[in-house]
Amino acid sequence: MAFLRYLPAFSLLIIASCDQPACRRSSPLFDQFTPDKPVYKAELARQIRRVGPENLRFWFDSYVKREGHEHIIADVQGPGICAKAELLVTDWEGIQGLRGAAPSGYRGAELKGLKMAVEGDGDGVIFLYQGLERIVD
Repeated sequence: MAFLRYLPAFSLLIIASCDQPACRRSSPLFDQFTPDKPVYKAELARQIRRVGPENLRFWFDSYVKREGHEHIIADVQGPGICAKAELLVTDWEGIQGLRGAAPSGYRGAELKGLKMAVEGDGDGVIFLYQGLERIVD
Protein backbone atom coordinates (compact mmCIF):
# COMPACT_ATOMS: atom_id res chain seq x y z
CA MET A 1 0.00 0.00 0.00
CA ALA A 2 2.92 2.36 0.57
CA PHE A 3 3.63 2.12 -3.17
CA LEU A 4 0.26 3.70 -3.96
CA ARG A 5 1.29 6.83 -2.09
CA TYR A 6 4.19 7.33 -4.55
CA LEU A 7 2.32 6.30 -7.70
CA PRO A 8 1.27 9.84 -8.78
CA ALA A 9 4.82 11.20 -8.46
CA PHE A 10 6.25 8.15 -10.22
CA SER A 11 3.73 8.54 -13.05
CA LEU A 12 4.69 12.17 -13.56
CA LEU A 13 8.36 11.21 -13.66
CA ILE A 14 7.68 8.60 -16.35
CA ILE A 15 5.65 11.03 -18.45
CA ALA A 16 8.26 13.79 -18.14
CA SER A 17 11.05 11.43 -19.15
CA CYS A 18 9.39 10.82 -22.53
CA ASP A 19 9.31 14.51 -23.43
CA GLN A 20 11.82 16.51 -25.36
CA PRO A 21 14.52 17.97 -23.09
CA ALA A 22 14.29 21.70 -22.49
CA CYS A 23 16.95 23.86 -24.04
CA ARG A 24 17.74 27.49 -24.80
CA ARG A 25 18.28 28.68 -28.35
CA SER A 26 21.95 28.27 -29.20
CA SER A 27 22.21 31.48 -31.22
CA PRO A 28 20.50 34.87 -30.96
CA LEU A 29 19.77 34.52 -34.70
CA PHE A 30 17.36 31.69 -33.86
CA ASP A 31 15.31 34.13 -31.76
CA GLN A 32 15.43 36.92 -34.35
CA PHE A 33 14.54 34.94 -37.49
CA THR A 34 12.30 32.04 -38.50
CA PRO A 35 13.63 28.68 -39.75
CA ASP A 36 12.79 29.51 -43.38
CA LYS A 37 15.06 32.60 -43.51
CA PRO A 38 18.48 32.28 -45.20
CA VAL A 39 20.42 33.78 -42.27
CA TYR A 40 18.80 31.27 -39.87
CA LYS A 41 19.54 28.35 -42.18
CA ALA A 42 23.16 29.45 -42.69
CA GLU A 43 23.78 29.65 -38.93
CA LEU A 44 22.11 26.30 -38.27
CA ALA A 45 24.09 24.68 -41.09
CA ARG A 46 27.32 26.03 -39.57
CA GLN A 47 26.42 24.57 -36.17
CA ILE A 48 25.30 21.21 -37.60
CA ARG A 49 28.49 20.86 -39.64
CA ARG A 50 30.50 21.61 -36.48
CA VAL A 51 28.94 18.76 -34.43
CA GLY A 52 27.83 16.41 -37.21
CA PRO A 53 24.21 15.50 -38.03
CA GLU A 54 24.72 12.04 -36.51
CA ASN A 55 25.01 13.72 -33.07
CA LEU A 56 21.60 15.39 -33.23
CA ARG A 57 18.14 14.49 -31.99
CA PHE A 58 14.92 15.63 -33.67
CA TRP A 59 11.28 16.11 -32.63
CA PHE A 60 8.41 16.81 -35.00
CA ASP A 61 6.95 20.31 -34.76
CA SER A 62 4.85 20.89 -37.87
CA TYR A 63 4.27 20.44 -41.59
CA VAL A 64 4.45 23.32 -44.07
CA LYS A 65 3.92 23.60 -47.80
CA ARG A 66 5.56 26.60 -49.42
CA GLU A 67 6.02 27.43 -53.10
CA GLY A 68 5.05 23.91 -54.13
CA HIS A 69 7.56 22.22 -51.79
CA GLU A 70 6.70 20.23 -48.68
CA HIS A 71 8.70 20.50 -45.46
CA ILE A 72 8.64 19.29 -41.92
CA ILE A 73 9.73 21.61 -39.15
CA ALA A 74 11.69 19.75 -36.50
CA ASP A 75 13.15 20.79 -33.19
CA VAL A 76 16.87 20.02 -33.31
CA GLN A 77 19.06 19.40 -30.27
CA GLY A 78 22.64 18.32 -29.96
CA PRO A 79 25.93 19.38 -28.38
CA GLY A 80 25.53 23.15 -28.17
CA ILE A 81 22.59 23.21 -30.61
CA CYS A 82 18.99 24.11 -29.87
CA ALA A 83 16.97 25.26 -32.88
CA LYS A 84 14.30 24.38 -35.41
CA ALA A 85 15.11 23.05 -38.86
CA GLU A 86 12.94 23.22 -41.94
CA LEU A 87 13.63 19.97 -43.79
CA LEU A 88 12.65 19.59 -47.43
CA VAL A 89 10.89 16.24 -47.91
CA THR A 90 10.77 14.70 -51.37
CA ASP A 91 10.00 11.10 -50.34
CA TRP A 92 7.20 10.62 -47.82
CA GLU A 93 7.43 6.83 -47.60
CA GLY A 94 7.14 5.82 -43.97
CA ILE A 95 6.26 9.31 -42.70
CA GLN A 96 2.93 9.99 -44.43
CA GLY A 97 1.34 10.66 -41.04
CA LEU A 98 3.44 13.82 -40.71
CA ARG A 99 2.09 15.19 -43.97
CA GLY A 100 -0.90 17.39 -44.56
CA ALA A 101 -3.07 19.92 -42.87
CA ALA A 102 -3.50 18.29 -39.45
CA PRO A 103 -0.60 16.05 -38.34
CA SER A 104 -0.85 17.64 -34.89
CA GLY A 105 -1.17 14.26 -33.20
CA TYR A 106 2.53 13.80 -33.89
CA ARG A 107 3.61 17.18 -32.54
CA GLY A 108 6.44 16.58 -30.08
CA ALA A 109 7.08 13.02 -31.29
CA GLU A 110 10.75 12.11 -31.47
CA LEU A 111 12.05 11.39 -34.95
CA LYS A 112 14.48 8.60 -34.05
CA GLY A 113 17.35 8.01 -36.40
CA LEU A 114 16.45 10.91 -38.67
CA LYS A 115 18.95 11.25 -41.49
CA MET A 116 19.43 14.56 -43.24
CA ALA A 117 21.82 16.28 -45.59
CA VAL A 118 22.95 19.88 -45.36
CA GLU A 119 23.28 21.12 -48.92
CA GLY A 120 24.64 24.46 -50.09
CA ASP A 121 26.03 27.32 -48.06
CA GLY A 122 25.44 30.98 -47.33
CA ASP A 123 22.01 32.08 -48.48
CA GLY A 124 21.42 28.82 -50.36
CA VAL A 125 21.31 26.25 -47.52
CA ILE A 126 18.79 23.42 -47.79
CA PHE A 127 18.19 20.77 -45.14
CA LEU A 128 17.13 17.65 -47.01
CA TYR A 129 15.26 14.85 -45.26
CA GLN A 130 16.79 11.47 -46.20
CA GLY A 131 15.16 8.90 -43.95
CA LEU A 132 13.96 7.90 -40.53
CA GLU A 133 14.20 4.79 -38.34
CA ARG A 134 10.93 5.39 -36.48
CA ILE A 135 8.58 7.91 -34.91
CA VAL A 136 8.34 7.70 -31.12
CA ASP A 137 5.00 9.20 -30.17
